[in-house]
Order: sequence, then structure tokens, then C-alpha cells
Amino acid sequence: MQYVFYTTEGFTQAPDGEAIENCQILAFVEAEGVRQAWRKFKKENAWMRGRGFSLDMAVCRELVDCEVF
Repeated sequence: MQYVFYTTEGFTQAPDGEAIENCQILAFVEAEGVRQAWRKFKKENAWMRGRGFSLDMAVCRELVDCEVF
């Protein structure tokens, strides 16, 4: 299964320089379950703490494959 981790921390800057509040994608993780996904996420993304992101603010969601018709 594939999981996406994201946060509402941070912002994006528009071309005109204005700050835009939105979600930031932190990582995509392949794992057999949500617990394993969290463990892998924390292990593989230690850079987050140094950049001011909080692991407590991260959200994890399983991605679902969808067939396009």
C-alpha cells in the first residue's frame, strides 16, 4: 500500500510574492500498513525537525488506485 504524508504547516509563495496557505506534501511511503508507514516516514524524514516541521502536525492517508475510464 502507498501512503501520503502532509501538513498544514508552512506556505507556498505565489508568483506575485503573496503567501498562500495550503497543505504541504512531506513524503510518499510504501508500507504494509499504517503503523509501518509511520515508522518508515519518521526514519526516512529526519530533515523535517531541522526545518521546523512538527511530526505531531503530519497527517497520513492511504492512497487508493483508481482506474481511469
